Amino acid sequence: MRRHRSAASIDESRFSGCVERVAHRTISGWACDTHHPEGTVFLGFQVNGVDAGVDAADHYRMYVGSEVGGGALIGFDFTVPETVGEIHSVRVFFLETGSELSQSSELYIDEKKNRPLPAEWRSADRLRFPSFFLLGAAKSATTSLHAYLGQHPEICMAEPKEPIYFEAEFERGPAYYFNRYFSHWAGEPIVGESRVRNLYLPSVPRRLFDYNPNAKLLAILRNPVERVISHWWHWYSRGEETLPLAEAVAADLRRIEAGYHFETTRELDLHKRSLQKQSYILSTKNWVSRELALAPEISPSVFRTYVDAGYYHEQLSRYLALFPREHLKVVLLEDLMRDPKAVVLDVCDFLGANRELAKGISFSPLNRSDSDMWNYLDKPTISQLVEHYQPHNRNLETLLGRSLEHWNRPFPKRMGALEHTPRAAGTGVTGTAAAPASRGATAG
Repeated sequence: MRRHRSAASIDESRFSGCVERVAHRTISGWACDTHHPEGTVFLGFQVNGVDAGVDAADHYRMYVGSEVGGGALIGFDFTVPETVGEIHSVRVFFLETGSELSQSSELYIDEKKNRPLPAEWRSADRLRFPSFFLLGAAKSATTSLHAYLGQHPEICMAEPKEPIYFEAEFERGPAYYFNRYFSHWAGEPIVGESRVRNLYLPSVPRRLFDYNPNAKLLAILRNPVERVISHWWHWYSRGEETLPLAEAVAADLRRIEAGYHFETTRELDLHKRSLQKQSYILSTKNWVSRELALAPEISPSVFRTYVDAGYYHEQLSRYLALFPREHLKVVLLEDLMRDPKAVVLDVCDFLGANRELAKGISFSPLNRSDSDMWNYLDKPTISQLVEHYQPHNRNLETLLGRSLEHWNRPFPKRMGALEHTPRAAGTGVTGTAAAPASRGATAG
């Protein structure tokens, strides 16, 4: 690789950087020009002694030492090309000078998480695995269903549960996807993942279809009014959402009316950057504090999406424009709660998994609701949401061939006991609710 200009005219000491890790077929670290830390430096990469490509150090890094304090756009994450087989050694150098970046004393190339994509994952020019996707919806017991299916010996589920590949990592390629989320795969004939944003985001269905047009699609849906409140409480109880329920819903409706739907290139780029920043903070050993990790600028979404995450018919229709109807199975949360074994056996039949091997599955529910949530709800907002969702629910009834009239009565065991306005945090009087201290998670 050629340098940009003669190294003799450049002070090499002003360039600093470090290769921190090689994982998921990605070489990660940081690099900067200490004289001009706001500028971007360019790097060359060699793998097994052979040139592999170039990249810029322009990703977020929380902390890199005395050269640049705090967080800065000086990180790099270079994905090793799929033409490279096993990774044995790496070298990263500044294109301007040719000088090599140092390597962390803890740098270790984990062979299990840096493998080429297994041949079994390919089928001609498409991919075979994952063979199914649990699409969502958010706060609808996807965590429980993911855990149940993961206990079946014929099914391999993603670890962690929710890959962000199709929304923020697609350009890294299937070998990265495999190593990042499925390195534990042991030849199971059925492979799945459970990213709930795959149902919501308009850009994902086409990517997923292009990846595996034969995939099966599974969705678990919850009363959308109950889902909104659970979604809002998830962030409000952790201090990330600052608005009480009524104000948060009103703000989200204004966003929808203004036309912000994660459809423009700019919106998708902001979403991608927020996910990458959050992913780095959660994975790095340079953990600063929970407060910094949960700062608004790196929260999991650029916009509130409480309300339109419940537009299920619209979301499923985007998939049915690409996939045949028989590739989609929809489960309702109330059915799973009433008889989880029957629902999971039905899903096993849909996926082609041996139902006899499902006998050992433990059906303990996960992420149960926090009872404190009821102190922060109000009937007028719930009634507004019931009315808002009625046309959406009617369209969904047509698609499913099933009545959803009971969704017009959310929280049937709780509604009669709700205050007309929510109680303030820490008091027994009515008023605007203040954000509580962190609480347990609601069903997800």
